[in-house]
Amino acid sequence: MNKIVETSFDIIFSAGEARTECEKALNALEEFDFKEAEDCMKKAHDHIVKAHTLHTEIIQQNMDSMEGQPYYMIFAHAQDTLMTINSEILIAKHLLKISKALISKIESLEIE
Repeated sequence: MNKIVETSFDIIFSAGEARTECEKALNALEEFDFKEAEDCMKKAHDHIVKAHTLHTEIIQQNMDSMEGQPYYMIFAHAQDTLMTINSEILIAKHLLKISKALISKIESLEIE
């Protein structure tokens, strides 16, 4: 199998694992289980970093010889998957921070 095609599948797999962990984190956040949400977000981060590293390696390996290279639809799909899931993770990180801040504020109001 072609190296770009093989790596594209690895990117899609790693990004998919990141999405799964991100979804678990959001489910935990719905239950205000911040510890579980943070643990899942850490796993999501690790998977998306792996996917991004694989993507960067392919780009760097082919930078000098891109002209005349065949276009691989699966690599385009891998790039799209990587960027979409990266955006989901960024939003989930912000939701986690916002939720923790709101809970903290509510708890401080209850003490007063």
